[in-house]
Amino acid sequence: MKKIFLSELKASKFTRSRTFKDKKLLKIFSRHLRSTIKEDVSKIDLGTIHILEKIEDLKARVETYYKSLKFIPSHEFPLLMD
Repeated sequence: MKKIFLSELKASKFTRSRTFKDKKLLKIFSRHLRSTIKEDVSKIDLGTIHILEKIEDLKARVETYYKSLKFIPSHEFPLLMD
């Protein structure tokens, strides 16, 4: 446990160090990374929209089903009156 903590501490010190901040990603790599992130975000957005449309469709179907139901009092269980 102590080893893990010390290595995390060293890593965080390195990321805050001047040498780490001075290093830049290659332009090709950063462009590729940005385009990959944009593609993933658009896929997530489309998936979310698809799920929301399905939910709305199911809500409408359930609503029409419940509106079509009619209450029919049962004679099997009589009402109790005091």
